[in-house]
Amino acid sequence: MITSDTGPGTLLAGDSMEYRLGRQLAEGGEGVVFRLQDRDDVVAKLYKEWQAGRDEKLARLIDLKNKRLTKIAAWPLSQLRNEVDEPIGFVMERLEGWQPLHAVYQIKSRLEVAPTRTYQYLVRTARNLAACVHQVHEAGLVIGDLNESNVFVGSDAMVKLIDVDSFQLKDGDRIFPCKVGKAELMPPELQNISLEGVERTKDHDRFALAVLIFHLLVFGRHPFAGRPKADLDIPLEESIRLGYYAFTERRDVPVVPPPHLNLDWLPLGMRELFEDAFDPNRRVRPDAQVWFDALKGLEDELTGCDLNGGHAYWRGARDCPWCHLEERWNVALFVPTYGSPAFEAESSLDELGERLRRLPAPRAVEPPMMDYQNLEPAKMSWWERAAHGGISFPLPFWILLMQLPNLLRNYGYIILAVFIPFVLVAAFVWQRGHVIRSQVKKSEKALEEIWQRWKTEADVSQFDARREELEKVRQALSRTGDRLAEARVARIRELHKDDLGHFLGKYSVLAADVGPVGSSRLSYLYDRGFRTAADITEESVLRTKDLDEAFWRDLRAWRHTLEEQFWKAARFSLPAAQEQQVLRTIHKENAQYREILRHAEDDLSSMYEQLTRRQSELVQEAQPYVQQLQEFGPQLLAIEGRKA
Repeated sequence: MITSDTGPGTLLAGDSMEYRLGRQLAEGGEGVVFRLQDRDDVVAKLYKEWQAGRDEKLARLIDLKNKRLTKIAAWPLSQLRNEVDEPIGFVMERLEGWQPLHAVYQIKSRLEVAPTRTYQYLVRTARNLAACVHQVHEAGLVIGDLNESNVFVGSDAMVKLIDVDSFQLKDGDRIFPCKVGKAELMPPELQNISLEGVERTKDHDRFALAVLIFHLLVFGRHPFAGRPKADLDIPLEESIRLGYYAFTERRDVPVVPPPHLNLDWLPLGMRELFEDAFDPNRRVRPDAQVWFDALKGLEDELTGCDLNGGHAYWRGARDCPWCHLEERWNVALFVPTYGSPAFEAESSLDELGERLRRLPAPRAVEPPMMDYQNLEPAKMSWWERAAHGGISFPLPFWILLMQLPNLLRNYGYIILAVFIPFVLVAAFVWQRGHVIRSQVKKSEKALEEIWQRWKTEADVSQFDARREELEKVRQALSRTGDRLAEARVARIRELHKDDLGHFLGKYSVLAADVGPVGSSRLSYLYDRGFRTAADITEESVLRTKDLDEAFWRDLRAWRHTLEEQFWKAARFSLPAAQEQQVLRTIHKENAQYREILRHAEDDLSSMYEQLTRRQSELVQEAQPYVQQLQEFGPQLLAIEGRKA
């Protein structure tokens, strides 16, 4: 056993080589674990007190050593003896970087030691634990003291047992017993009794195995811990002894699960295994192989949550149970990440962007526009111009027209005989000129309307604008992680804006860093009611216009520096319920983005066809009006006096 002289530097003899102790790593009730100098793969466990028969038990365990057992346990590799050849301990594998099981199933510690792991990690750990127990039982051993502290888990969910020297071992008729155990892991038949002289059985191990699997699958919850139905105080050990499994649906027990927690998110077969393991009326509990098969089946049936990529759950559940639990408990069960459907894979989004860029834009075909002013006036004689209404009547004509009543009284029918034909000719001339002008005006107005419709209905810039919008959507979807982080920061800052205001209120504007020339201005501001950094807001700046913009810019920069110091030092995190809201917002946005991009190529192709068709229609619609301008425009120019 260990003496006062045993410590770093002590030389001990193994079965085939010597080992020199390094620094102490850990200490338990029975012994102390030391590093070994020049060896990173193994450690030494030395006993505080040596019990009779221990060297024989270690020798038998070392003889049993094989690849299967060393794979699932830190198996004794060699006994250790001191300078007087007394057995003192043994050499075993060093589990560097492995975590005790309780650090994995307890929520807080798991988020620290395995922050990126999902529920699949817990299921696989439980499965591998069942495999370890099965291998030990196949070797003819009983673990006895199977608990959360002597099970270690690797980053890949591999499991190894420690304290192998406490296993119960049979050697012929002789039994090397396991005399220790934790009450919360022992079956009902071992509660409140002395373990001295008790032969442990595989069925005892199966009870402890079921409890540890329950711990893993139900976030550290003990299956016999619940709320009493009546005003009772039932200790956990008593609840185990009486078989008060809190989640049972087979029996009426005086304890029930905590609020919002049931096992509906586990397959019925898995729930039945727990019922069988914790039913005091059953003679045999499910063995490790049965648990292994059930857990492997559960792992194969896990699916992902659309809202939170960190939520993997049994696909038979109605919806994601972790989202509901996190919201009700306001505790993050897993580190939140955004779910990444296959469509959102970076390669898929890159390929989509390349395809959208390769789609040809429609060619701009504008409707023919015409300004008749640029046409050559028609060649017309004096009489043709007059016939088209292009000759204006001289002043004497209008004077004569004003005297028409007097002339009629004096000359009567003679005047009428001359004037009426003249009036008829004038009316014809005027009507002809009016028709030409109307046709030109109508054609010009129609072409202008067609052009306006072309700009709203057929302008090819719409195609480029739509393609740019789709690219922005694609980029937004590809940077979901950044958007999620930005949304978290925005929500955190919204939740803690009062804390920020309190912090800024501690800094007087008189101490603001605005350069040496700003001290008098700061005093002026202070007298105007701007006392602290909290008073320097965009609204207050707009209300005060008698200070130059450069001064305000420096003042805002000072406040911004203080804000960044506050957020950096505070390191706030979102409560789980708020985290769910942020994730839901991002999820809703991404669902809309995916729907848009799902039809992006078809939408652009359809727009291409629509713009091309509409351009052709407007060009055809404009042709008759162009022809009318070509026909009547030169005539109107000639009528208006333009020369060819």
